[in-house]
Amino acid sequence: MSGDALIIDTNGRVLRRSYSDRFSLRRFAYGACVLLQPSTFFRKDAFTSAGGFNTNNHRAWDGELWVDMALRGKKFALSRKFWSGFRLHNMGITATGGLDDPVFAFYEDMFRRIMGREKRRSDQLWAYWYRFVRHVTNPKDVLERVVHGPIYGRITGIVG
Repeated sequence: MSGDALIIDTNGRVLRRSYSDRFSLRRFAYGACVLLQPSTFFRKDAFTSAGGFNTNNHRAWDGELWVDMALRGKKFALSRKFWSGFRLHNMGITATGGLDDPVFAFYEDMFRRIMGREKRRSDQLWAYWYRFVRHVTNPKDVLERVVHGPIYGRITGIVG
């Protein structure tokens, strides 16, 4: 079950709102599905059936866990309530965009795991399509990004 989050700075000031997407393996494979980790909760059986956290993943362990859960048939629900405050820290990965290359490699690996193949040239078109679908189905998140700016790389000015 995922909800939405308030994005806050180190002083507790709300910077913007952020909205989770309805989870989809296919959209996740194409980089067009976001669940807000501090507003996402799951049952113990879903966690254990997925094998728990991959302790070797230091970049996107949450996304990998959700993929593993979904690949094992676990269902995801979505609430439109704000369940957490996600604090951006000056040294945090999200705020600084500090793991661009490892995160890119992670998404390549997740694509192979979900789709069962390497990416093709045509997959870039599908990625654009699924990002468009994400924007259409989650317009509040698009508006927040346009009005208040991105979350990823916010401190260093890297736009994600």
